[in-house]
Amino acid sequence: MAFLVARYLVYGAVAKFVEQRPKVAAINTVISDGGWQIVGLLRLSPLLPFSLQNYLYGVTDVRFSHYVMATLVGTMPSKLLYVFVGAAGKAAAGGVNSRLQLMFISVGLIVTIGTAILVARRARTQLRKRGISAV
Repeated sequence: MAFLVARYLVYGAVAKFVEQRPKVAAINTVISDGGWQIVGLLRLSPLLPFSLQNYLYGVTDVRFSHYVMATLVGTMPSKLLYVFVGAAGKAAAGGVNSRLQLMFISVGLIVTIGTAILVARRARTQLRKRGISAV
């Protein structure tokens, strides 16, 4: 909803603001030109709140379909991490009866955390290469 609100209700006012500020215009151009790639990379980085990102993309020229697909793919690693953390919490609370199950959950949690860290670092590197700070 935030994307659509930004796109259809405040786009005109923001466009005037962007025109008057060259740095903001440059960021807008990079995000618009990068499209789904920039959206996906920023979704992988936990440093910029998603609610702020939603408004940001709404006032750029990123296509709605690219925004939706990149959001679905880009948020998947964090969703998997939340699932593994929940499963590990259940296992720690005695909800798992088998040591084998506990081992698989633990290994999965470790791998998921490691992957999330690796992906976030790579996303930040790619964003820096394109001249965008994720903070």
